Amino acid sequence: MKSLWILFIYTGLGYSITMAQSGDNSPYPSDSLNVLKLDEVVVEEEAIDERSGITQFYKTNQHSSIEDILERMSGVHLIRRGNYALEPTYRGLSGGQINVTLDGMKIFGACTDKMDPATSYVETNNLHSIAIEQDNALGSSLGGNLNMKLKEPLFDRNKSWRGAISSGYHSASKGSNHALSLNFSQDRWAFRTHAVYRRHENYRNGNGEKVNFSQYNKVNISFSGKRLLKNSQMLKVDVLMDDAWDVGYPALPMDVGYARAKMGAVSYQKFFKDHWLSHIETKLYANFIRHAMDDTQRPDVPMHMDMPGQSDTYGAFVNAEFTPLRKHRLRARLEAYQNRARAEMTMYAEGEKPMFMLTWPDFRRTSASIYLEDKILLTNSLNVQLTARTEWSHSVLTEEFGKKQLEVFGYDVDKAFQELPVSASAQLEWKWATSWTSRIKAGYTQRLPTLSEQFGFYLFNRYDGYDYIGNPDIELEKSFSTELSLDYSGKYIQVLGTVYQYQIQDYILGSLAPELSAMTIGANGVKVYGNIPSAVLYGSELELLLRPTERLTWMNSLQYTYGEDNDKDPLPLIAPLKGTSSLRYHPDKFYIQMESEMATKQSRTSSKFGERTTPGYVIFHLRAAYQLPIAMQTLKVETGIENLLDKAYQQHLDWGNILRPGRNIYMNINFQF
Repeated sequence: MKSLWILFIYTGLGYSITMAQSGDNSPYPSDSLNVLKLDEVVVEEEAIDERSGITQFYKTNQHSSIEDILERMSGVHLIRRGNYALEPTYRGLSGGQINVTLDGMKIFGACTDKMDPATSYVETNNLHSIAIEQDNALGSSLGGNLNMKLKEPLFDRNKSWRGAISSGYHSASKGSNHALSLNFSQDRWAFRTHAVYRRHENYRNGNGEKVNFSQYNKVNISFSGKRLLKNSQMLKVDVLMDDAWDVGYPALPMDVGYARAKMGAVSYQKFFKDHWLSHIETKLYANFIRHAMDDTQRPDVPMHMDMPGQSDTYGAFVNAEFTPLRKHRLRARLEAYQNRARAEMTMYAEGEKPMFMLTWPDFRRTSASIYLEDKILLTNSLNVQLTARTEWSHSVLTEEFGKKQLEVFGYDVDKAFQELPVSASAQLEWKWATSWTSRIKAGYTQRLPTLSEQFGFYLFNRYDGYDYIGNPDIELEKSFSTELSLDYSGKYIQVLGTVYQYQIQDYILGSLAPELSAMTIGANGVKVYGNIPSAVLYGSELELLLRPTERLTWMNSLQYTYGEDNDKDPLPLIAPLKGTSSLRYHPDKFYIQMESEMATKQSRTSSKFGERTTPGYVIFHLRAAYQLPIAMQTLKVETGIENLLDKAYQQHLDWGNILRPGRNIYMNINFQF
């Protein structure tokens, strides 16, 4: 196989690495590689040493999208329906099986077709880090939580104003990206604002063909203000607004007219010194999502449809950290939220009156939860971490029209649906040598069904061509998981290796309902969400980081997941073996970076889900940048060629066999002041 030679260089795996500068003022780490937390990627931090090369493995250029970063994190793959708002999956788990949060805040999309994941409403220039947290502190989910953290205002006594302005161009989509960041601080006040504008036309694939309906436009604006109070207290306000319009989805029958989000939060923190309570944080938040699918730009539409949706979430949480005993570090989280959602579809048949239905009936889910964690330091090299979480959930439909739709199938939806999902885990960490650490973890988790799985009404899935109906009486999905990891961290090399397994009971999947008739023109039939007895997922992840000299960094990753149901049939949307390698040479003001990406052929496909075999591929990228100091300011020029050989390729989770962009030449100019 052509890609065998490149497999030799991939020997890395585990979670994504946190990048941060060393504690001293040296531009390079003085001894070992500086890895602080294995499941967090710092996207951008003013204090970071960019010559480390690690950050650039994830954020390859100034205008990288959040999807570009996610796609390089271990265990993460993206479901691609277009060139915008890709949906993250983790270790073969997706949808309601993973939680996606922003600074711990719950966000639920407003699109029945999952065209607006929570990640689509955040931009990298206002993002500090992305963390994969498997302790379920932020919600009941089988695959843990993907938590995005916004940048905070900086206090700088020497410089009141600081900021950056940048612009860039991408040739494959004739796309332009523009960004502005400003930070102001004075005494006990600090403010930060970010703005991003992206405009991309239809891109060209590796065959030189234009991919119609792959365009998008978006604006993202965020503001954060911080006030330092007396006695180690802090008050912070965050506001974020995101507006995307004219967004094409070539793999779907409809595009997006608009996708809008407004988010706000107020938080209070207090830090304690020489006290059994070390830190407490309280936050109130709200977010409002509006989304509308649109087919007015599509030719030969058999019947025009309007499909608007909305999702509003209100919540609050309290985080606290304790050290009541010398060898115990406790953490607690109390949280409550309510999500309100509704989605409509109006069909305009020629010569007929408009037909209306609720694809998501008016829905209210109220939740309250408590999470506890105890990290016990048994010895200087051995610790145990125990976690437990329980949640009370109360779900109701609030409109008679929506209730009657589901009552047709014999469901009693006048009642409230209450659940009590629980989760617990135990982890043993042993640092058995100076550079070696081992971890073993076991956990049990239950998760709530999503709105679509429980109350969805004739939701068309373009991937398999079926209309889907929710099941109000669906059971909670349950998982027993185990994980073993090994970490070597030396002066010039770091290796992370992880193997994992999920034994899932009552796996939620759509099952064929031949007695029901499809509503979508041309649909293959109807499926109803339900529980199959079991499914299993297992896999491994590796990462290898080499830094043989101060100017050379080589980062490699490799990941594989295997999944099957109780009938030994492959689970859907499971990516094949995939690897990435990045070699970076970085003298003082300049760097050049060579990259390769590969994936093997995926022939283990789900016939029940309509999957097809996808071929393997190998692609290459070349990047470079030069940083020029100007007085007290900095001008940085970035350029690169992505898909250097103009390869026509697709990944297994790309819907509709739509090829990805071909050769893309980009240039970015960034001015920091």
